Amino acid sequence: MSEIVGFDITPDAGTTLRKVLKLNLYPFLVQFEEISVGATKVIILTSKSMLIRKTCCESVMLAMKIEYELVITVKSIFTTHIVVIC
Repeated sequence: MSEIVGFDITPDAGTTLRKVLKLNLYPFLVQFEEISVGATKVIILTSKSMLIRKTCCESVMLAMKIEYELVITVKSIFTTHIVVIC
């Protein structure tokens, strides 16, 4: 945004609304809005990506648990049949 206006507009501890208004940024509002829309999309996509990752991880963990229980069950069945046969 500083590049667009041609000078540093990074806020600091002393930044007030009055100071921002005095910068006369109105001519740049359309460009700032485009940046805002893009940033909002990034935030939304990041949030959705994190949710998908979480859901995917939970699904993988559930699948691993089911697979482990299946292995234990099969092992138990084989152990039982081997003992009966011998």
